[in-house]
Amino acid sequence: MNDLYWMITITDRHSTDRFIDFYDKYGASVNFVSVGRGTAASEVLDFLGLDITEKSVIFSTVTHKVWKAIRYGLQNRMRIDVPGTGIAFIIPFSSIGGKRLW
Repeated sequence: MNDLYWMITITDRHSTDRFIDFYDKYGASVNFVSVGRGTAASEVLDFLGLDITEKSVIFSTVTHKVWKAIRYGLQNRMRIDVPGTGIAFIIPFSSIGGKRLW
């Protein structure tokens, strides 16, 4: 259980299929996708010159080895480090949960 991670990716809705295809090639073939929406006020968006965009939140289960490969690919192939492309992060499954039953 220490080697499993919950990977979460937030990107615009138009890039969802591209990210899912990318993850499938790197071995993260089971993905759950949810629709998201930003919480910034319209005044803030106007000030920054941004538009309201619909987001996709992609949830995947990965191992540490798969995460390292995906992280490298996200930077070099998907250009996730370019502002506006998206964000991806992991949460260890060992830190998710409640009381132990044993």
